[in-house]
Amino acid sequence: MKVVWRRAALADVGKAILYVVSESPSGATEIARRLRGAQTLLEQWPEIGRPAGSAMRRILRVNRTPYFLVYELRADRLVITAVIHHRENRR
Repeated sequence: MKVVWRRAALADVGKAILYVVSESPSGATEIARRLRGAQTLLEQWPEIGRPAGSAMRRILRVNRTPYFLVYELRADRLVITAVIHHRENRR
């Protein structure tokens, strides 16, 4: 399935990477790698995330990170709408 990132989700990734890179450049690289891996997982298994509020909205924990991908399943694509830290209350 085609995966599309909303600008807000890309901004969330940028904020997360900037926050982590100051403490650990290699940690920031690892988080970016794991986010790409989660995208690949969603391309293959779009319904892997758990339902989150509506029939179309789902959430996926990014393995070995404190981040979640919030996404919506559409007929022809999967739209990642946000990347949130587990301590944030935006779900």
